[in-house]
Amino acid sequence: MIKKVSLMILLTLFIGGLITQNVWAVKTDDINDRLIIRKIVHDITAWALKKDFKRLKEILIHEEDLFFFQQSSNETIVGWNQFTKLFKFWKDPDFKAISYDLRELRINISRSGDVAWCSAMLDDIIEWKGKQYNLTDIRWTGVLEKRNNKWVIVQMHYSFADDIIRKKVLTEKTVNKSNNIK
Repeated sequence: MIKKVSLMILLTLFIGGLITQNVWAVKTDDINDRLIIRKIVHDITAWALKKDFKRLKEILIHEEDLFFFQQSSNETIVGWNQFTKLFKFWKDPDFKAISYDLRELRINISRSGDVAWCSAMLDDIIEWKGKQYNLTDIRWTGVLEKRNNKWVIVQMHYSFADDIIRKKVLTEKTVNKSNNIK
C-alpha cells in the first residue's frame, strides 16, 4: 500500500513538473493555426457549394509549384495556371456541388510552425448535367505553408483505396447478376 501511495505521489510530482515546465502545454498559436488549417481543409471542398471562387483563390498558392494528384492519372494539376483552367467547368450551371463530408481529419504542424500536413476521409457529392455522382471514401492529403503569415495549400492528393473499389465493383457485379436472373 505504501509503495502504491509513494508511486502515485512521485507520478503526480513528475507530471506536475512537466506541466509547469510547459513540456506538455499547447501553445495558443498552435491552437489558432490548427483552427485556421481545419477551416481551409474544409473550404477546399466547401467553396463549391456556393461557387465561392474568392475563397478558393484565398486558400491556394498562385504559383507554378501548386500541385495536385487527382483520382485519375490524367488529372494531375501542376501550377496555378493549369488549375485555373478548371474554373470553366465549375462555373458551368450544369455543375452543382450537393454536399460533402470530411472526417478523420489529422493536422500536423512542423516544429518551425510554417508547414502543415493533413489527411482526411472525404465524401463529395456533386451533380453534372442532372446526374448525381457520389464520390465516397476519398483519401485526401494536403500540405500547407504559412506564407506572409497566412496559411495556403501548396499540394493535395486525392485517391481511392483499391481494396474498397474492388469490393464495390464485386458487389455491383453480384447485384447486377442477381437482377438479371429470371
